[in-house]
Amino acid sequence: MPENVLDHRKNCRTIRMNPVFRFLYLNMNYHVEHHMFPMVPYHALPRLHEVVKHDMPPPYSSTIAAYAEIIPTLLRQTRDPSYHVERPMPVAAQV
Repeated sequence: MPENVLDHRKNCRTIRMNPVFRFLYLNMNYHVEHHMFPMVPYHALPRLHEVVKHDMPPPYSSTIAAYAEIIPTLLRQTRDPSYHVERPMPVAAQV
């Protein structure tokens, strides 16, 4: 994802996880929300996600889906260090 970008929606990922992994990960699968609102405690991140999801890029459907994008990107960056993934932004959220 792009570096040196102030909008965390462009350089973080939110990933859907099952409740066990969410617990083990302390709800950090809501990573965009965590970076946008760092003072929100981890246990409130799922509720925050529901409030702000209309302004966020769509979450990845699973950890495997996220890594399916991450691994090819890392491989491509070995040849082209300037390459990065552009996350789709909701039209209403584009500023």
